[in-house]
Amino acid sequence: MKLHQRGVDLLLNVQSALEHLDALPAHEVRNLLIETEIVLRDLLARDRPVQQANEKASQPGAAGS
Repeated sequence: MKLHQRGVDLLLNVQSALEHLDALPAHEVRNLLIETEIVLRDLLARDRPVQQANEKASQPGAAGS
């Protein structure tokens, strides 16, 4: 499953869980938190910011400018 779709599914599950939090068994809360950790970790790994080296190279006075 694509990561984006996993994120959408997770969001819907979290929204549903919030509406029924008092009736949610502890093991389902735990599973939801585990899935949240996995999806967020994968999203952050995929969307890691570009290294600051690109910013330094574009500054006035940087080598090669």
